Amino acid sequence: MDCKIERNGERTAVFLAGQLVEGDRRSFETVIDTLVEAGAREIEIDLSRLTYMDSIGLGLLVTLHGRARHLGTSVVLKQPNGNVREFLESAAIDRLMPIVHV
Repeated sequence: MDCKIERNGERTAVFLAGQLVEGDRRSFETVIDTLVEAGAREIEIDLSRLTYMDSIGLGLLVTLHGRARHLGTSVVLKQPNGNVREFLESAAIDRLMPIVHV
């Protein structure tokens, strides 16, 4: 997983690329900690360059959502493509957090 974080006031954009799988757990948990500690009011996770996600990756997004929600921060998933989009739809993740298709 490659990750780039851009902050703009109360909004933080996270750009993920490659795969989000079990091997990325520790690095993504570090990203989660960074985002939560930064105090962003809105977190956008751009998935347009993510090519694969397994159930652990999905769980990491759910963890991020739960921690953010506890602090009053919203999480939006943006532009998932291909297999990632199908996986998120089959998991009905949009019931938990919005998915934006631009």
